[in-house]
Amino acid sequence: NIYFELNGEPRVVTVKDFSVETEEEAHEKADPDNSKHVGAPMPGKIFKVLASVGEQVSAGETLLTTEAMKMETNVKAKVDGVVAEIRFAEGDHVDQGDLLVVLE
Repeated sequence: NIYFELNGEPRVVTVKDFSVETEEEAHEKADPDNSKHVGAPMPGKIFKVLASVGEQVSAGETLLTTEAMKMETNVKAKVDGVVAEIRFAEGDHVDQGDLLVVLE
C-alpha cells in the first residue's frame, strides 16, 4: 500500500503484483434482469442439486440447495421453464451472484 495526501485528504493506493498466478477462476454471474437466470443468493457450497437438465420446472420450485455457515438455503426458479443448464455440482463453492441454473 502507498499512503499519500492529495488536496489535504489522506489517500491509499494498493499496488497488486499481477506476475503471481492464481488458481481461482471467475464464474459467470447471473443477469438480474433475466428471469431465466438463477443466481447464488450468497457465497457458500452447493449442498444438493434437485433439478436435472431437461426437467420441466414451475415458478417457486426448488432447483438446488446451498449451504453457508451450517445454514441451508433453497434456490428456487423465478419462472416456469425447462432446465437448460446446471453450472455447478454438489460440493462446489459459489460466490454471490454466480449463475447456477439457466432455464429456457
